[in-house]
Amino acid sequence: GQRGYLLSGAETYLVPYDQAVIEIPRQHERLRGLLADNQTQLERLDALQTISRAKLDELGATVALRKAGRDEEALALVRSDRGKEHMDRARSIVAEMKDTEKTLLEQR
Repeated sequence: GQRGYLLSGAETYLVPYDQAVIEIPRQHERLRGLLADNQTQLERLDALQTISRAKLDELGATVALRKAGRDEEALALVRSDRGKEHMDRARSIVAEMKDTEKTLLEQR
């Protein structure tokens, strides 16, 4: 959504971003309940929440810059790869969490 908006300026591209801003915290809380019996997984979830907030902040900053007509600044922020680094780390944490859950399921 962010990419489409930055390229086109069409706010319809922001629908997935707007939904994510609402849904991601809900899903984190849902996961917290499901993982309540596993401290290691809760620590990973805490790290994932921190990264998710940072990623949403980065997305929000680029969107705000574009809305303010500061397109070059928005693109410079994207080019910094900060957002990509957040996503790479989030994917890594999620993979660790999935692997742990798969192992626990096999053990049970």
